[in-house]
Amino acid sequence: MIDLAHLFENDLFEPLDAAQAGLSDTVTAYWSRFAATGQMNGHDIPSWKPFTTRATYVQRLASDRTGPTDFAADHHHAFREALTPSQ
Repeated sequence: MIDLAHLFENDLFEPLDAAQAGLSDTVTAYWSRFAATGQMNGHDIPSWKPFTTRATYVQRLASDRTGPTDFAADHHHAFREALTPSQ
């Protein structure tokens, strides 16, 4: 539900700061572009690359940076996997 604060003005959410408002504009641009063309990428927004088994990057949507990111590295997947007992 947290993404709704970036898309709709609502009394449940605090007003967006400048960085959050920028992210809101970016997310709205992605959604609008996809609705109009079936494609995420367009002018004035960071490129959204497809996920593949060879390039396992996902799109990061954050007020400080939007673009491809290594999900496993960002979330310390190897560390967490090492904590899980093998079966």
